[in-house]
Amino acid sequence: MAHICMPLPIITFFSIIAPDEVVSNISEKIAIDGVQLYSAKEYTSRFSSDRSYGKRLYLFIGTGGTEQNVKDFLEEISPPESIILFSHPSNNSLPASMEIRAYLQKEELEGEIVHGTLEELVEQLEVWVDFTEIVSRIKESKMLVVGEPSSWLIASEVEHRTVEKNWGMKIIPFDLEVISQSLYDESSKDSLDIFLNNAEQVEVSRQSVNQSIRVLNGLENILSLEKIDALTIQCFSLFEGTGVTACNALSVLNEREDLVAGCEGDIPSTFTMFIVKLLTGNPSFMANVIAVDEEENTTTFAHCTLPRSMVESHDLVTHFETDSSVAIRGRFKPQEVTIVKVGGFDLTDYWVSKGTIIDNQENEDGCRTQIRIKMHQPIEYFLKQSIANHHIIVLGDYEHRFRSFFKFTLGKDAIA
Repeated sequence: MAHICMPLPIITFFSIIAPDEVVSNISEKIAIDGVQLYSAKEYTSRFSSDRSYGKRLYLFIGTGGTEQNVKDFLEEISPPESIILFSHPSNNSLPASMEIRAYLQKEELEGEIVHGTLEELVEQLEVWVDFTEIVSRIKESKMLVVGEPSSWLIASEVEHRTVEKNWGMKIIPFDLEVISQSLYDESSKDSLDIFLNNAEQVEVSRQSVNQSIRVLNGLENILSLEKIDALTIQCFSLFEGTGVTACNALSVLNEREDLVAGCEGDIPSTFTMFIVKLLTGNPSFMANVIAVDEEENTTTFAHCTLPRSMVESHDLVTHFETDSSVAIRGRFKPQEVTIVKVGGFDLTDYWVSKGTIIDNQENEDGCRTQIRIKMHQPIEYFLKQSIANHHIIVLGDYEHRFRSFFKFTLGKDAIA
């Protein structure tokens, strides 16, 4: 079903003595696709019965002489959580915006001026229209939790109802036993050969790979029943019951354009992966932080599965903690990456940093895929403020895009 995206509403303010030509010319320039312009009267009439709408208001201050009009408008509506004031260099727009912002501060309302030429404001609006579209997709999304979050994720619990209220995503529990039963199904010899032939080295048995494919088939059968956007599985419990890991299955599922798949029943990390895919179109690597070097400002990340498309080559090896079944050991090329995490019981905390992959490592005392990254942000974060353990890595520098999106959606800065 196609999703419906609400246009970004902007309330425009012009002085009553402003020439019609000035009002028309300015309005035409900012009336881009995805933006709906309202006068104060039109907005009040349209949304007077919808008190949940407009947590953040966008006011375009077209000219000076509009300060009292804005004050009167704000007294007629429910107080918003924050207000963005758009101003431009002409027609005393900025002076009026500064007066209005100071008034908001006096009234203990959060306000901020976004100033630029009309062309620059349009560029900003285009970004926010894109973000509005992404928020709309999140509101219609579903995450399937197969089993339960792993018991050691003591800082990664979320309140499902609060997450749905904040983001709109529905979190759906699913019985792990259904996947366990899939191990009795047959898998294709052709698919087995593909997995074996694509790996640079194979250090596990054909039977182990075949069993991992059956887990993949079981998950795909579930996903065929309804539209699911994100999935996470209690993979250690799956292993305890069957002797088979989910690493290979999750690696394959993360290559799908319309899905992300996380480990260990970790809802915050899987949600982060979902946001990453929406913002970049790319798959991501969910990893443990296994070492930091404060002097070099480097961090080493490791896990036993990742999308194969992220690496130059990969091996099929045993899973680290169990030394059995199947895991993925991938080798990255040195390149820019972005590390990000969304967390908190309501999924409104976030941290982000770009970085550069320095090298791959093969420490036998860690998960199979290991990379050392030179971080842009201070690694002190991992020791004093980290949002739990798992963090998400995507190829490319998206730090500014992530920060802009979360500031737009959450109205607050990242954890420093």
